[in-house]
Amino acid sequence: MFQTSRLVLNQFGIPYDLSVLLATPNGGYNFAVSGDNLDHFYIGGDFPFNHRYFKVAVPNTNGLGLTEVALWDGKNWNPAVDIYDQTSAAGQSLTLSGIISWTPDKNHSWVRDDTNHGNHTITGLEDLKVYDLYWARLFWTNSASTDTELAYVGHKFSNDYDLYIKYPQFSFTDVKNQHTPGKTTWDDQHYAAAQEIIKDLKAQEILFSENQILSWETFKDAAIHKVANMIWSSFGKDWFAHADRAQIEYVKAFNQSVILIDNNGDARVDLSERLFRTGRLIR
Repeated sequence: MFQTSRLVLNQFGIPYDLSVLLATPNGGYNFAVSGDNLDHFYIGGDFPFNHRYFKVAVPNTNGLGLTEVALWDGKNWNPAVDIYDQTSAAGQSLTLSGIISWTPDKNHSWVRDDTNHGNHTITGLEDLKVYDLYWARLFWTNSASTDTELAYVGHKFSNDYDLYIKYPQFSFTDVKNQHTPGKTTWDDQHYAAAQEIIKDLKAQEILFSENQILSWETFKDAAIHKVANMIWSSFGKDWFAHADRAQIEYVKAFNQSVILIDNNGDARVDLSERLFRTGRLIR
């Protein structure tokens, strides 16, 4: 994620580059946004993008609301539309881990730009020098609870609920403890599975950047089977047959997916992109 995306929190007019800290699921940053007009979270991508997964390590407990996602057109920030916040519960954003998604407004452009070049700077990012990215700006009203903490901002295509439907044995505590004593979730495997899928998509030249992924849901089944493959493989040679079967199911799900990849750089789902199918690509 670090090479293709940047993450910046501008808090009280001071920018904090979180690109490295939140690029892996084991990061952590106290995300006590205040709702002040100076507090914005910026995401930069090498291609236009329409979502990010937010891993919340310590949930917000205040009435925090995500009120705007805006996109930079080279001169101004323009609001996106159809904002969907899966991190919200009972009107409180950043309470749950989940996807925040949006759609660029058809009436405004979104351009790749430098944050600071001569007299032309991106509002809110003037003190940073980052070249040639598309930038989105997120704004929350009110204040987050002071201990709110983000651990990761990136991609995740499945979760334990999805996994247990197809592989109920992985819900058992003794199975988790056999893998790692004290383990409570398979989140690490879900994150790793997303990266494996992205790697396979790049290897087949279906995409050049994960920012081109328009719909994460289409990879859910493939991700579930890849997670199962990883878990079975970790238990040793006695379970390799199970791992192989999960890998076969992964390949099948991957090859049968009707995926939504942004081929024209507008971060919106067009008809031609709806009709694209991976075909038989990996074995």
